[in-house]
Amino acid sequence: MISSDRAVTAEPIIDIKILKDKFPQYYRCLGQDELQPHKIVLCSNLIANKDELLEKLIMIYSTKLVIIKIINGSISKMNLGFEDINYVVNEGQPNSYCISIDYRNGLKERIFFDSNVNELVNGLLVELRKKLIENTFITEKLDYSDIAFSDTEENIYTGALLAKNAVIDKASVLCSLKQKKVYHHPGLLFNKVMTHAHFTIVCKQEIIIFMENDNSRPNHNITGDLIHIPLRALKNIALEATGKGMKMKYVFNTDKKMEIFYENERTDQLLKIMSYINSMIVRQIE
Repeated sequence: MISSDRAVTAEPIIDIKILKDKFPQYYRCLGQDELQPHKIVLCSNLIANKDELLEKLIMIYSTKLVIIKIINGSISKMNLGFEDINYVVNEGQPNSYCISIDYRNGLKERIFFDSNVNELVNGLLVELRKKLIENTFITEKLDYSDIAFSDTEENIYTGALLAKNAVIDKASVLCSLKQKKVYHHPGLLFNKVMTHAHFTIVCKQEIIIFMENDNSRPNHNITGDLIHIPLRALKNIALEATGKGMKMKYVFNTDKKMEIFYENERTDQLLKIMSYINSMIVRQIE
């Protein structure tokens, strides 16, 4: 394994010259058309405890990611086109520790980091999200009866605040949806959770979903994951009625599926959102 004696997080972001001089094994893996990356991130320098962390490089280009890492002493290189990426997740919000990239039919690449480089990694995530939504067709804002963030409860909900802070272009927001935690049999002492609380922001080019973690308690230490879905990664969206509400089913171009539950009172708004997103998907294809 390649290691470094420099202080942790000293140079997590490097350039192609440093890569060539200090990591020639990685440099030799690159093709001639891969010598001008937009950004190179040395992932092992993002975390202090490297004992169980693979040495890993993430290289961002205009249309793809290149991921190089050492597995069992051998160098592995993967080219990942942006069209292969379903979504990216900022795990463990508000005290994030990992970004995961969900690609193809459910495979994941994870980037772990320490809190002292949180700002740096969040900047990297924003850059990646911007690449994923580039060239997405933008339509005029639709007329929704529910203005985004008009709900007082949404304005004080931790998940809503985190999702709103993550929006890249505030003017692109169409609407928001909040779903509280739902139990299979309300009132019982020991009860199975049907769905954890979640909050969704629909933008013109991207959907942002905050999904509460299992151990979150109302109004106390709420934690969860922020899921960023580029619209162009979707094949379609469908609604399916269940006994207790509606499932919004996201179907990705890679054939991966994601289901999110809503209670019946959201049906009208869900239908509008489904119609909008599906019309946007058709425009992308055209």
